[in-house]
Amino acid sequence: MASLTLVSLGEPQVYAIDQTPFSIGRLPDCDLQLVHDIVSRKHATIERTDAGYVIKALGTTNPTKVNAEPVRERVLRDGDEIAVGPFLLKFDAYATPLVVVAEQAHGVCSNLSGLNTEQTMTGGQAFLLDAVEKLFSISDLNTLLDRLLTNVMTYVHADCLVILLQERPGGDLVPRTAQFAPNVPRMDPVPVSRTVIGHCRKSRAPVIVGDVAAEPDLEKSVGVVRTGAKSLFALPIVKHEQVLGVIYALGLKRSNQFLQRDLAIVQSIVHVAGVALERALLQERADREAAVRKFLASYFSPPVARQLAAEAAAGGKPLAPREEMVTVLFADLEGSTGFIEGLRPAQVPVFLSDYLSLMSEIIHRHDGGVDKFIGDGILGVFGMSRTSPHDGTNAMAAALEMIQSWRSARKDHGAENVPVRIGINTGHAFLGTIQTPQRHEFTVVGDAVNVASRLQSMAQGDSAVVSDSTRRQDSAGRFGFEDLGMREIRGRTAGVQVWRLTGKA
Repeated sequence: MASLTLVSLGEPQVYAIDQTPFSIGRLPDCDLQLVHDIVSRKHATIERTDAGYVIKALGTTNPTKVNAEPVRERVLRDGDEIAVGPFLLKFDAYATPLVVVAEQAHGVCSNLSGLNTEQTMTGGQAFLLDAVEKLFSISDLNTLLDRLLTNVMTYVHADCLVILLQERPGGDLVPRTAQFAPNVPRMDPVPVSRTVIGHCRKSRAPVIVGDVAAEPDLEKSVGVVRTGAKSLFALPIVKHEQVLGVIYALGLKRSNQFLQRDLAIVQSIVHVAGVALERALLQERADREAAVRKFLASYFSPPVARQLAAEAAAGGKPLAPREEMVTVLFADLEGSTGFIEGLRPAQVPVFLSDYLSLMSEIIHRHDGGVDKFIGDGILGVFGMSRTSPHDGTNAMAAALEMIQSWRSARKDHGAENVPVRIGINTGHAFLGTIQTPQRHEFTVVGDAVNVASRLQSMAQGDSAVVSDSTRRQDSAGRFGFEDLGMREIRGRTAGVQVWRLTGKA
């Protein structure tokens, strides 16, 4: 039995092709009704033939496309994408029940048996259909994994079952959840044989180790010795020829604890589970990316936050601790202490929120990130996500806009005498997470940050002071500067050549 997954409208919807011909079209009596003006009344059918499932286009005005190519008739392959008008369907050719037949494996060890899955099994259809319905009804990944292990435990006399998942493309298989038979002590985590897992993943075929003691490569394996396993098996969860995960089982009581006839129906269940697991993994990754993006949004502009979240979801480490050349911008309000003293307590957060929101938006707009707020001070960093030759000019453009925008906005708060002061410096800094037992925070530290803070204290109201290292980044002569000379920096042996940013040239 195969299925079609409608992926173009919100939550994916799965339609089992439980009998053929399976009709697709606009009419209510179609097996899959797709209501749209450019979908024909009877648009296409899918029939099962000796060659496999065949799609036949019936509509004459609007074509049926498979993998973006118009077709009249084509044998479908697992993972094919079918376009019917504006709707996108994915074809899944999963789980006709299979008989398993042992054959000698090669290149690993003598008792690792690959399972040939080419013969059709009789029986078990009802259970399989029930498993399909239940697995497809589950969208939460943890619930799906628990249900899958429960189904497998019903048919396999295992003392322990573990599911390992590839949590990112190309990554290692990581134990995700486990179930134990009654009276079997829990192990957390459960040690696994990387030899067996590796063979299962590479061959994309089930593996049985009937007698661990007869296998020198496994007998001394730490993952095997620590569990005291007498026999093992592993079943790959495969979708579109990619191993999404592996179900790994331990037999602790005797050798040859797992029988091939017990595994036949289980292999079918696992094959079906690949469809549901792929969907649940995609949803979990999307949820994880959204959570990371929400966290990053407090530091970066929305486009940069989305890009960094996508990199993290793909297994990258875009915010790994590192030393970088960055441009640091410090800004605070002159005379804010006396002004805030005259406000009612309820007015203070409104005033600070408006000011900090305005400043943050401008920094983000110029490809900078906001590291932290310090009272009415704000620390912006250009180059936090990745260094650019434009970091210095971006920071100076942001500073000029911050001064002009706050000059207009502060009138609404009666804060005409509370101007902004800005210091900008370019230099090396450490970007990473500072941790204590109570909390951790991503931040930027180093001499470049300290100098920017000192430059900010030199600035007069509604002005920006920049270091010479920042001024030199303006190779195109976009900005005007006034030379303020060499200045000493408290706590620093070397002085700094300082310039006042006068505007755009």
